[in-house]
Amino acid sequence: MRKNILRISLISPVFLFGCERSLSEEEVVSGVSENESAVENYRALIDLSISVTNQESGDVIQESMSKSDIVINEQTLDTYGTINKSAAGESLTQEYYSVDDKAYLNLNDQGWMDMSNQQEALFQSTGTTYPNLVPIVESISKIGELTENEDEYVYTFQEINADLYSSFESPYSLNFGSLSPEEVEQKVMVSIDKETLLIQEVTNELSGVQDGHDLVMMIHHTYKNMNEMNDISIPQEIIDSASSAQ
Repeated sequence: MRKNILRISLISPVFLFGCERSLSEEEVVSGVSENESAVENYRALIDLSISVTNQESGDVIQESMSKSDIVINEQTLDTYGTINKSAAGESLTQEYYSVDDKAYLNLNDQGWMDMSNQQEALFQSTGTTYPNLVPIVESISKIGELTENEDEYVYTFQEINADLYSSFESPYSLNFGSLSPEEVEQKVMVSIDKETLLIQEVTNELSGVQDGHDLVMMIHHTYKNMNEMNDISIPQEIIDSASSAQ
């Protein structure tokens, strides 16, 4: 069996507002789709973790995690973020700015580097921007259960479904070894703000069995400060530091 079975690869609006009456399921889904274009900026917290456990011994033979805290402007793709990853006993921290045509990266606090010539590949080709999560709502609405409370509509689903799995593939780079989507169980929750009809939280616990090993991937994606973030700018001291290091 391959040691590395799984991997983790590693944004003045007018809203269609919800109203005091409960919306139908069709109205919730259409509202989320229509309001996608109103999303301009936000802070995203994305936690991913993977574990591979030997069923016979109970030993965890592989673990990895990634925690991202990212501010994104959807209109300009300007972004600032920190990412912390760990796998196989090693850790990696990243802090970066990508603004206009400039990009700077600091790995493990070793100093800032000018990465402007790799800006698109490193910082602008992310699958976890808000529009990439809207298909998850559209997919789960066809199979999941919709409930509501005072502040949110909540979709839940726990079973196997290839279409729903597919909607998570692009945003989160799913890789379950040789398992097909029909062999991966999912426990999904999607929270939608009742007033704005914007996605505010997505979770998924994916699990499967391969060659006597339990494979589990956890996804927790939260949006904060939707359309309330200030413009992103690169501090001059970072530009100067990267310039002096060249």
